[in-house]
Amino acid sequence: MLEFFLGGVLLYLSMFCFRFFFVFFLSKYYNESFTKNFEFDLIQFIIESIFFGVVFLSFMLISEILIQRNLLLSLVSVLIISLIPTYLFIISPIQFLLKKKEYSDFDSNFFCTNYSILESYKIKVINKNVFNAYATGIIPFSKTILIGKPLVDNLTKEELFSILLHEAGHLKLNHLNKLYFINLIIAVVSHLLFQLRSFYFHYDNEILNVFFVGITGAMFGLLLWFLPGKIQYKFEFEADRFAAKYNGEENLINALKKLDEMSNGDVSKGGITHPKLIFRINNILKQ
Repeated sequence: MLEFFLGGVLLYLSMFCFRFFFVFFLSKYYNESFTKNFEFDLIQFIIESIFFGVVFLSFMLISEILIQRNLLLSLVSVLIISLIPTYLFIISPIQFLLKKKEYSDFDSNFFCTNYSILESYKIKVINKNVFNAYATGIIPFSKTILIGKPLVDNLTKEELFSILLHEAGHLKLNHLNKLYFINLIIAVVSHLLFQLRSFYFHYDNEILNVFFVGITGAMFGLLLWFLPGKIQYKFEFEADRFAAKYNGEENLINALKKLDEMSNGDVSKGGITHPKLIFRINNILKQ
């Protein structure tokens, strides 16, 4: 059993390394900041590696029984693998509600009018030098908008309202839910990849077996990172149109331009998941 657990940790490490180099080279290609797209937290890394080890252990134990071709057990194994995106989209966002030191509540009295559209979501201020905003959570009580303190301090009320509306658009249009289900599908595909690997590429040589596990993990990492990233690219356009609809095109464009200045041109450059600023402006003006 220990080797299964360590195999899961090794798989996570291989996916981590693949993601590291994949993001590094794509960041170079798009002229985007590597550190912006690849944040590293040691404690989070340890927790997630243990989580992957436990999931992989459960998966492999069930896979051994799958020789009997039991459909029910096969469905259970897929369910266990689906715990990975479940952790990322459901469990992890709840942590934002529990970390009192890193995040503070946003003062809803900041806006005198038109705030009702945001009342369905919690808004937390990131007490760090973060020049960005994020939408997170797919279950009602965990749906949260995170916004960096520099944005709260430097944007006008109308500009800040546009940024918050953009993130609210992601939640209102169920973008995170869609990404979650896409990741669930990828989890099922990864299960099939592992089954195909064990059936067609099983060798007595343990080095070769570890190599093919790493290759399969890399393929899974590519699916998990690249495909949702390109879909999120499209969602950014939709969220921009949502914000412009409720707070005007000019306010959103001004907010994006000021955010671009504050982030030293990151918005202009765009990236793997975000269109370039010029594309976003053209998209806003087209509606």
